[in-house]
Amino acid sequence: MSSWPGLRLSAPPEDRKPERHNPERLRTGAPAIRYRRGMIVVFVFVKAASPNAVATLGQAIADVKGVYECYSVTGDHDFVAVLRLATHDEIATVVTGGIAALSGVASTSTMIAFRSYSSADLGQL
Repeated sequence: MSSWPGLRLSAPPEDRKPERHNPERLRTGAPAIRYRRGMIVVFVFVKAASPNAVATLGQAIADVKGVYECYSVTGDHDFVAVLRLATHDEIATVVTGGIAALSGVASTSTMIAFRSYSSADLGQL
C-alpha cells in the first residue's frame, strides 16, 4: 500500500473503512467522509529521541493497534500518525499506552479532527 520502502500500512478492518457521503450533502457543509460507528480521526505528531530512532520508529508506530497510517514528515516532527478510533477512551490507550510508550519516542502532540474537507469530493458534484 505504501510507496515508501520499508513502511507497511495496513488496511482498516472492514467495519472501519470510510464511507462516502452523498455529494449533495457537501453543499450543506457536511463532512466529506463519514466513518462508520462515529469514527474519531486523530493526528499524532511524533518526535524521535534521536536520528537513529527514526530508521525503525515509523514501522513501530504503524504496528500499534489503532494506527491507521503513519507518515515520515519534514518540519518540527519526524512522523505523523493517523488514528481512526471508535471512542475517546481509545485515544488515550493508543497514544499514551501505544505510541508514546515506544522506545525512541521523545514526545507526541495530539490533535482530534472534528470536520473533514476534500477538494476531491467537491469535484464529484
